[in-house]
Amino acid sequence: MIEIPKQEPHPDDVVEKEVKKESSSTADVVGAAAATTVTLVLRTVMVGALSQLWGLINGLSLFVHLPMIANVGIPELSKEILG
Repeated sequence: MIEIPKQEPHPDDVVEKEVKKESSSTADVVGAAAATTVTLVLRTVMVGALSQLWGLINGLSLFVHLPMIANVGIPELSKEILG
């Protein structure tokens, strides 16, 4: 069996990689913070829009099903709109 000796990197290569790691880790932190901020803003906007849409659907369903409920007085204009 052939034994392969352990190879150690050149000292100059190690220093360059450590410098690159530090600079990339700073960029990673900034990128992660920016992504988190954008996600938070988009989520807030979407939650607001979906809440309004849900309220619209809920209101329309109540309005459409209102004639099915007995003993409820419906104004004439509403009766015309409903058909």
